[in-house]
Order: sequence, then structure tokens, then C-alpha cells
Amino acid sequence: MGKSLVREGATACSGTNPDTGQFVGMDVSGNVVMSGYVSNGTDFDIYTAKYNVATGVITWQTTYNGGYDDEPKGLWVDTTGDVYVTGYTWTLAGRYEFYTVRYSGATGSPVWQKTFGSGGNNDDVTVPSGIVVDEANNAVYVTGYTFKVLEGNYDIQ
Repeated sequence: MGKSLVREGATACSGTNPDTGQFVGMDVSGNVVMSGYVSNGTDFDIYTAKYNVATGVITWQTTYNGGYDDEPKGLWVDTTGDVYVTGYTWTLAGRYEFYTVRYSGATGSPVWQKTFGSGGNNDDVTVPSGIVVDEANNAVYVTGYTFKVLEGNYDIQ
């Protein structure tokens, strides 16, 4: 029987604002990584944490605040234990864009982070829906869609 990482009454985030876990993965050692969103009282931010398989204790945790609402839409743990999260961010320019980050599996520090927008006007909504990394950890693939409000159609990205 496996060990439970959730201890009764134990939470990574707590308070009066809504916090939601959305994605979970495991590294090759069995440590658990999760991503969701947390409220900072004004908007939502992407929250990612890694839990130690033996103790259930948080090894590292990080929050991404792009300025307005940010939400994860996919998580992947590669064969070296690095963690990839993709989601959307509402930018200061007034657009939804893909946000993708690679975290060091050991420390939770960002190795790199990228945003992608459709290049359209402020009415475009660009939302990722999945992420995968190749077996050699050389390529990251993110998929999603763009909705052009003024044109009323969706485009695959």
C-alpha cells in the first residue's frame, strides 16, 4: 500500500480566499508535484508545489503572478524531475496569453519561462490546454486555442 501525502488537516495554502488544486504528477522518485491557482485577494495566481514522498512535507513551492488572473492548464514532470507548467496569464497589455515555465525539480526555481500570444488585438483570448515533453527532454509541446472575439471563431495553436 502506498503512503498518503495528504495528512489530515494539512494544507499547502489556507485562508479565506479560494485556492484550487488542478494538476498532479510524480517524478521518478515518487515525489508528488501539483499545480493549481491561489487567490492573492485581488486576482488568481499559478501555484506549484513539490511534496516529499516519504514525509508529505512540501519540498518547494512557487507562485506566478503575471499581474492579473493566471491559471494553470497543464503540468508535466520530465525524466530528470524538472517540472513544466502551462497556463494562461492576463497580461498588463490586456490580453490572455499562454504562459509556460520550466522549474528545476530540485529547487523550484524557474529555468526558463515564455509567453505566447496570438498577435491579435485586445479582444483575443489565447488559452493552452495541454503540455508534453519528449523523452530526451529536448522539446516542449503546448497546445491550445485562440478565440477571436470580434470574428467569433476559434483557432488551434
